Amino acid sequence: MFKKNRDYSVVLSKLVKAQIEKNPDDYFIEDYKGVDPQQPFYIDEEALYLVFNVYDIAPYVMGFPTFKIPFKEIEPIIDKNGSFWLAFHRQAVP
Repeated sequence: MFKKNRDYSVVLSKLVKAQIEKNPDDYFIEDYKGVDPQQPFYIDEEALYLVFNVYDIAPYVMGFPTFKIPFKEIEPIIDKNGSFWLAFHRQAVP
């Protein structure tokens, strides 16, 4: 999904940290170590969603903390010619 030789985990980690800092009382800020290269995720047409396990960075009541990262925010690191991206963003042929 990402361009080669791009440190996507650093970029994503900063974006998640910014979201956490908007609601610091909801998270265990000191436990947030960044986005792991094996971080669970899912996508839709507009965004990447990063999912953390219960208790990793927030109390149980928060469930699985999930952070929406719009593709427009990470466009410079996305490999738009890669098979992963094309599988979800091919234009229909008339």
